[in-house]
Amino acid sequence: MDQAEREYWEHLPEFIPIYRAHRDDLLAGGCWYPERVTALDWSLGFPDHVLSSGTIAKPHVRAVFLRRGETEFIVLPEHVRDILTSKVAK
Repeated sequence: MDQAEREYWEHLPEFIPIYRAHRDDLLAGGCWYPERVTALDWSLGFPDHVLSSGTIAKPHVRAVFLRRGETEFIVLPEHVRDILTSKVAK
């Protein structure tokens, strides 16, 4: 992470709602987003796309990337709690 990304991480709340777009069988990925709309945009690229939401504790956010006009969190999937998954309408 660069300096801006470290500063962003430092200002995160203790628990963060996060979102992940994926194919139905790929929930266990490490790339999640703090903005639902960003994850939703990504979900439209998958044929059997779903959108999952959950909560992560700040210490479990392994990296933050502020690139490509989006904010991306790298997390270990087993640290995401209260996951809800729903199909995305095409």
